Amino acid sequence: MNRDEHERMTTSDRLRIWAQLGAQVKTWAPDPIAQDATVFGERCAGFMDINWDDPDAAREQIFTVHLAGRWAEHGFNVFDLSPDLAAAFLLTEPPPLEGELALPFPCFYIRLPPETVPVFSRGQQLWAEGIWCNRFAAVHNQFGPGTPFFRWTVERRALSVWKDRIPTDLEATSNDIYNRVWDGDPPAVPEDDITTDRALRIIRNFVSWLDATGGLSAHPRPQPPHLKKKASKERQRAVDDGIWPRTWIFGRDVKLRPELRRMAKEFALVQSRHKIDGWEVRVKHVVRGHWKMQAHGEGRTQRKRLWIEPYWRGPEGAAAWAHLYTAEPG
Repeated sequence: MNRDEHERMTTSDRLRIWAQLGAQVKTWAPDPIAQDATVFGERCAGFMDINWDDPDAAREQIFTVHLAGRWAEHGFNVFDLSPDLAAAFLLTEPPPLEGELALPFPCFYIRLPPETVPVFSRGQQLWAEGIWCNRFAAVHNQFGPGTPFFRWTVERRALSVWKDRIPTDLEATSNDIYNRVWDGDPPAVPEDDITTDRALRIIRNFVSWLDATGGLSAHPRPQPPHLKKKASKERQRAVDDGIWPRTWIFGRDVKLRPELRRMAKEFALVQSRHKIDGWEVRVKHVVRGHWKMQAHGEGRTQRKRLWIEPYWRGPEGAAAWAHLYTAEPG
């Protein structure tokens, strides 16, 4: 597939191709698929056409196929965020990281609403379509064999920007930003940090939100897509084989005022040369959200995560921000 074909595809089409690749990878690899991408590559090299003459390209090809296989192994999960919920995550300070980031699955995809996370390429400012989240292990690194890593990849059609971090130290500083497109590698730019920072902010708040709302158990399980009477054999077979991406819908009942939605977009672009004029002034009218651990239960010895919602500071006060979620006492 060339770059133009890739650019014309919808997010759903690309996820469908990823699902087909992941299902194929599961037929190659031992079950379960090795967490370490290098070990996976050694075991499955005979199934892949790898250009070993280019070590960097070979490594990234193995990582790509490894990601598809891990996504398949853990259920092809796609988390679809409503525009208001995604904006709320951007305007909320993530909670302190206590131990390792508690991911709902070792590998999953977050589908982003339009105008949520910016990406930058060749002087243009574009908007990301989604975020791949993958916890894996690595043998060859400076931290020792089998070190766990968390990679989040922000993608926009043929463009990807990603970072790797140890799951217990996501804010560590290191020069490991990657920016790849089909027709070559443009140089990394400082604005790539904006892309990965905003994406990580959404991931951390989403994970905390799942914790506060009871995780996946509090939400309806995704169902296979509705099939028309004249559905293609390929689509029917995909559903029968269980390789259609499972989409979890979140945040439809979260409603924000337009002012806060605009604030989220402006925050997403701040620090870039594409920023929207006025953020520095208007930010004074937004009270950022944050998380706290509230005591409850007998003797108030238990703790539950509570979201203190951001709101628009003005004549209407906190009423400008709709109520989101408060965890029920456990």
